[in-house]
Amino acid sequence: MTKKIIIMVGPAGSGKGTQNKLIEKEFGYKPFSMGEILREEANKKTKLGKEINQIISKGNMVSLEIASDLIFKKIKTEKSNKILMDGFPREYDQAVVFDYFLHTHGFEIVAIIHLNIPKKESIKRLLLRKRNDDTKKAIEIRLNDYDKITKKVINRYKLQGKLIEINGNQPIEKVYSEIKTKLKAHKI
Repeated sequence: MTKKIIIMVGPAGSGKGTQNKLIEKEFGYKPFSMGEILREEANKKTKLGKEINQIISKGNMVSLEIASDLIFKKIKTEKSNKILMDGFPREYDQAVVFDYFLHTHGFEIVAIIHLNIPKKESIKRLLLRKRNDDTKKAIEIRLNDYDKITKKVINRYKLQGKLIEINGNQPIEKVYSEIKTKLKAHKI
């Protein structure tokens, strides 16, 4: 049986976590948040955890190797045949490595959901959630990186016919309704 993966991408604050919970509830996909995995590792206070903490507190992205190692370990131990990725892959090279990993471990990417929101809205939402790594400067760095780097990943999956574009700048219920309709159209 092929294991299925949905990838959720969007700028920080676009509502990925909220939508992931709704998809999990209705479609049975187990959410994996790269941000949560990194924060979990950072909280361990190990050498790697301290390194990750320094990187993310400045608004920077962790290296391909660190991100890949953490996410691949998590996926290998997951028992569910349906995984919902949030925040990975973010870079084109990560996408290439991730696709290879998934192929060699019996997974198929069934859809990439892109939650699109304006930069101003993203900043506003992030400042409201009051997390330690959500300083205005760190937020702007993350959003600029997202614009420069993640769009290449989105285009990669668009060319594969797996991209689902969603307007994330509307009420939660409307966003989810749009996601649900488009997932069903993809026969997920």
